[in-house]
Amino acid sequence: MLPEPEWNRADLPTGVTVPIDSDVKPRLKAPAGLCDTHMHAYDGSYPTASTAKFVPPDAPISAYQKMCRRVGIERTVVVQPSTYGKDNRCTLKAVADIGPNARCIVVVDETVTDAELDRLTKLGALKWARHGFAPPSETR
Repeated sequence: MLPEPEWNRADLPTGVTVPIDSDVKPRLKAPAGLCDTHMHAYDGSYPTASTAKFVPPDAPISAYQKMCRRVGIERTVVVQPSTYGKDNRCTLKAVADIGPNARCIVVVDETVTDAELDRLTKLGALKWARHGFAPPSETR
């Protein structure tokens, strides 16, 4: 990463990482209605699933929103990370924090009820399924 005075410019060389909460604006203007179709929210205040293979650092929604304003993202789809298993609370909180232009993909299992699916939909969950496939050694 470059020192701050150098990354606080819009003419960065290819391959330079800009911090998510930077004020650097891209040279290209985003098209109207630009949608980030896959992002994850991480917050250490939510319990990690026993099946988690990866426990990332916190990623505050406020930093994500700043980045969205900077690059022109207007809509977001938050995808439930495997870190939290079927506990969708962090993802649903992220959707609530981002606001009406956010939706999410949640994880449920075969025991989910129609009432729970309705509740999740009202909270921003899209009517799609995300299938997680375990490696063969874990399915026996």
